Amino acid sequence: MESQSSKLSQIRSLLADHTLTAYLVFHNDAHTSEYLAKCDERVHFISGFSGSSGLCVITNDKALMWTDGRYYLQAERQLEEGWQMMKMEAGFPTYFEWLSQNLPAGSSIGVDPSQISAASFKLRSTYFKEKSITLKAIQENLVDKVWAAEKPAMPQEPVFVHEVQYAGLTVQEKYSKVASKLEAKKVDALLVTTLDDIDWLVNLRGKDIAYNPVFFAYAIFYPSELKTQLFISKSKIANVQEHLSQKNIEVREYNEVSAVLSELTKAGKKIGYDENSCNAQLFEAFKDSGVHTGENVIQHIKSIKNPVEMEGMRRVNIKNCASLIQYFAWMENNLKNNPDHDFTEYTAAQKLEEFRKTRELYQGPSFDTISSMGPNGAVIHYKPEKDTALKMNNKEIYLLDSGVQYLDGTTDITRTVHFGGCEATDEQKDRYTRVLLGVLDLERIVWPSNGPYCGADFDTLARRHLWEDGVDYKHGTGHGVGSFNCVHEGPQGISRRNMSKLEIGMCVSNEPGYYKDGEYGIRIENVIMVNQHPTYADRLYFENLTFCPYSRELIDLKLLSPKDRAYLNQFNKRCVELLTPLLEGDELSQAYLYRQCASL
Repeated sequence: MESQSSKLSQIRSLLADHTLTAYLVFHNDAHTSEYLAKCDERVHFISGFSGSSGLCVITNDKALMWTDGRYYLQAERQLEEGWQMMKMEAGFPTYFEWLSQNLPAGSSIGVDPSQISAASFKLRSTYFKEKSITLKAIQENLVDKVWAAEKPAMPQEPVFVHEVQYAGLTVQEKYSKVASKLEAKKVDALLVTTLDDIDWLVNLRGKDIAYNPVFFAYAIFYPSELKTQLFISKSKIANVQEHLSQKNIEVREYNEVSAVLSELTKAGKKIGYDENSCNAQLFEAFKDSGVHTGENVIQHIKSIKNPVEMEGMRRVNIKNCASLIQYFAWMENNLKNNPDHDFTEYTAAQKLEEFRKTRELYQGPSFDTISSMGPNGAVIHYKPEKDTALKMNNKEIYLLDSGVQYLDGTTDITRTVHFGGCEATDEQKDRYTRVLLGVLDLERIVWPSNGPYCGADFDTLARRHLWEDGVDYKHGTGHGVGSFNCVHEGPQGISRRNMSKLEIGMCVSNEPGYYKDGEYGIRIENVIMVNQHPTYADRLYFENLTFCPYSRELIDLKLLSPKDRAYLNQFNKRCVELLTPLLEGDELSQAYLYRQCASL
């Protein structure tokens, strides 16, 4: 790979070729994906930073990378020579504020229009114009020019059918739901650009992006015909021809989508689209006939799990919890009885997958496992590397954030444990218990079903016990979770800014935390699902799907009320009931489960 100084020098030379003062590099692809294929990891290539939230600004004398609170420590470790980290938080300038303050009037800022949404390009163009600066679409990606021959090719993995026994709805039923929601929009066609919405619509899955069962494609859905045009490399579809013909799916090549959109525009057709997910380059092909739908139509329908998906999400979280019990029991035993072990954070994560692979319908991890010992736990999205991973021990706190893709659902769980080689400190127990109480407070909320209640209404519940002691965490409390789809799903979530109404069938994570730089990190995460309250027909609640016990070694019983103890004892009883059958014949794991679930 090119040296960092060489890479920046080449980019700066290209700035001059295009008469640019600055260039933007987004952590993005043409489909506004959060997780990227290797061919789209431009921020990582140019700066060294591998997190999922990054935005670069390169000028003739500066190279700045903005990221959020999840990644501050990681960015400080990873950014290569010549780069400076910028924080995405109050008190720090945004990238566009920094540019407007530091570039002279008449400057031009370049951006690849396929890497920025139509809405963002319009908004930032207007902002910069007011500052006498031009935001300029550059059709060739300058990072790709530098990357050149080393750049990985776009994946061409074959797609496969996601059977209705797991999806819960046929393609025709999904067509009808989408068409019904489009009636008021008055559009002739709906452009779908987000990969997880496309795979949901046509009941197909792929392997183009690690951990996410998606494939590169665009789709145009015609509500009056209940038909979809799928723009995809034809090399991917050899094994699904029967499905495509039966489901009224017409296949076109991936790069033909702009031409078809132009043809529809010339024919006077109105094209619905989501300006926040359609990229600016694609928007140019139909901007004269585009109708912004006001929301990502399919995303909202997809987020409300149908009964089959709801049951699948219950099932996958239970079998995943059984695998975690096996892993923790095995690890505790090895750390206690095998002092000469050679397990590190990295190899431990591999051992976890050995347990998980034995479970029915296993498809692989749903994201990079965060296996973090001691001080590495304070790096919120830490990824262990083979050559630098710490050795596992039973004297420090261990934070494990991991997930699995199964054909019948997707999991995401975090447990912070202590394997008992010494006593955890009073501070560690205090922080752990405050995080745990935040998990329980959010899980136990009940709210009226007739109101527009959203994640922003409930975020405080997960933080209040930490706030009482003057501490907090720099990430949202929860994200939406897909069903054999992306582990991060919108529009729902639990955060101060999420205003999407929470509806029956939506799954979200519940994951408050505490992080002490250089010492340890604590996070507890369950997947919870919005459901009708079992007693009150006019109220909703969060059904907890994650039945893996909490670490007894880290709970400060003094902070628990009698009600908290009773709730946890009932939870532990349920863990034993659900997990014991899946641990049949495994005496070591059963013993660990019963000990962790003993009455408080």
